[in-house]
Amino acid sequence: MKRTAFLIILLALGLTVIPALWVRGDSSPDDSYRDCVDKRIENCERKASYSDCSGSHVRDCAETARKEAAFLKANKEKLIREMKADGVEPVEYKVNYRLIRAFSENSD
Repeated sequence: MKRTAFLIILLALGLTVIPALWVRGDSSPDDSYRDCVDKRIENCERKASYSDCSGSHVRDCAETARKEAAFLKANKEKLIREMKADGVEPVEYKVNYRLIRAFSENSD
């Protein structure tokens, strides 16, 4: 009886875990890069919305965020190709590092 219950539980776990792994594995690296870049653009646009604040530092940060969003939109596909060619792992913090670095190198 215990053996049968163990096999049923094992089968049930297998039927729930395996499909979840298949769904998770469908995303291509290009889609992951694209999602990260899109999220970074959204965050920059949200920061850029603070351009009407009274503090000069906040306005300066908003202006920088606006410029970064424009840069990312204009160079999105190029940046994705470069990250893919360089073998950057499609993890958000690593992609963000490359995006910030590319923006700072091109804004000088």
